[in-house]
Formats: sequence, structure tokens, C-alpha cells
Amino acid sequence: MDAIEFVYENKFKTETFGFKLGGEEHIYNLKPDEYISEISGDIVEYAHEGFKKGKMTLGNLKILTNLQTISFEHSPRYKTKVIKHFEYKSQPGKQIFSLTAECFYGTLTNGSVACYITDIKGIQEKNCPL
Repeated sequence: MDAIEFVYENKFKTETFGFKLGGEEHIYNLKPDEYISEISGDIVEYAHEGFKKGKMTLGNLKILTNLQTISFEHSPRYKTKVIKHFEYKSQPGKQIFSLTAECFYGTLTNGSVACYITDIKGIQEKNCPL
């Protein structure tokens, strides 16, 4: 996974964490009465020919809403081992609105610049709609 961004009601947009680098873009539009209640996933060691050994990235992500579960997974051929599991749940009456993430910005062995999400540090919440 190269980047995460939340867009609400097609007009409110959070910061984009990471770079949108190639690959497929997956867009999930939540229903007007739907909200995010939990986010979990794994930070994994990333074994790619362009990366130096030991680099980390977001390996998978699960988003639980009040209506559905949405899952994303990095290509298994690039994951070597789980470094850290994270799980954040909103407080009662609150919803997850945004993430706090840490990214790696650097140059790959081929000279191109990259940015990968290396950790999810926390969440920001707001009140749920009534």
C-alpha cells in the first residue's frame, strides 16, 4: 500500500499519507449514515528489489465500519515478516475521522524517490452522526 486518504461527502479530504505510486487505486465510498469504528493492520518488512533490506511498509489494512468490513492487502510476494500489528477503536459515540501516520521518504536503488507508510501512530475522532 502506497498511500491512504479519506474523503468525506465528496468534499472533506484528509491529508494523503504516502505517495500515490502506480498500482491500483481502490476507492470505497461510505454511505451517508456509515462511519469508521475500527482500523487495524500490520506493518511488514518489505522485500522488493528496489528497497534496501529492512525497510517497512503497511502490509495490510482492515477498516471496520458500522455497516461493513473493508480489507486491503499488499502483494504477498513482497512481504517477509510482520514487524508490528496495530489496532485502533473509536470510543463509544465517536467515529474515526483521520489517521496519524509515519512515512519513509527516500531514494530506491534505481534512483527513483519513494514514500511508503511505515507506521500508523494513532487516530483522530469526531462525534458520530445521530
